[in-house]
Amino acid sequence: MKKLLLLCFMPFVFSFTMCGNRGDPLPPLSYSPESPEISKIEQVYKNFLVMWKPVKKFSDGRKLASSNEIYYIVSINFGKEKVKVKDAFLVDNKTVSVGERRCYTITAVYRGKYFSQPSESVCIKAEKPIEEIPKVLSYKAGNGFVEFRFKPVNDYKIEIFKNADTFSPYQILSPKVDTFIDKKVVNGKEYSYKFRFSKGDLKGRFSKVYKLKPEDRIPPKPPKNAFLIRKGKGCVILWDPSPSKDVVEYILFRGNEVVGSTNGGIYFFLPNCSNNYYVKAIDKAGNSSKPKKVKEVHNEEGSSNNGK
Repeated sequence: MKKLLLLCFMPFVFSFTMCGNRGDPLPPLSYSPESPEISKIEQVYKNFLVMWKPVKKFSDGRKLASSNEIYYIVSINFGKEKVKVKDAFLVDNKTVSVGERRCYTITAVYRGKYFSQPSESVCIKAEKPIEEIPKVLSYKAGNGFVEFRFKPVNDYKIEIFKNADTFSPYQILSPKVDTFIDKKVVNGKEYSYKFRFSKGDLKGRFSKVYKLKPEDRIPPKPPKNAFLIRKGKGCVILWDPSPSKDVVEYILFRGNEVVGSTNGGIYFFLPNCSNNYYVKAIDKAGNSSKPKKVKEVHNEEGSSNNGK
């Protein structure tokens, strides 16, 4: 009987001791995204560009599994106009006149039904637009570089955009600086550039797009000490490599006729040997060095005839 009473009493004791250790109940999960934050508004010629930080969390601090389920509603002038966008920016298509004021508020929407708190409203007043476009005096593409020269200006910076990017300048030239050189290019690949003037958050119109393809047009240096050793009717032609580091091939000529080539090797065997041979170095861009004349140093008996 005592054992039976003890067994009946134990669950009651266990539940009593655990009663205060369960903690406070957790609040329900929130599916409302955090409030967006407008990061910048620029006047691009006669339009406003509004940018904000992409929403990546819920209002309770949890991270979103995918930002693809977020879109934004941009309220213009306190609800007089509304625009739905997927990206974290808006190019306001309304052309503004000098002195006109427009205000923007952003709301994030998750899965089409969970709304964030609106961002703080940010207002901007239109200034006199920059009508001028940077004047390109010259441009060229060479071995591993692209270069532009501009007519220097005193009042504006020049913003340089590379390839398809139209929001983040690749480089900005200070006033009076007239040359831009891009060395972060690959020979044989085409690049596009466009330019505009800027002064703070006031941006001008874009120039036309310039497309350039950098290429290596510098010939390699010729090989050195090319000489011929006869072996009966045949001969071995040897040379020291070109000092240029981008050489990928050597071509052997007799007059204007190609008689052999090597993939970077520095000798060639001819079963039927003659005279008047030349060696050229070829780099990876296909540029050819000046020809190096092959001199005969001796035949198989060791006598020298100097190519005669």
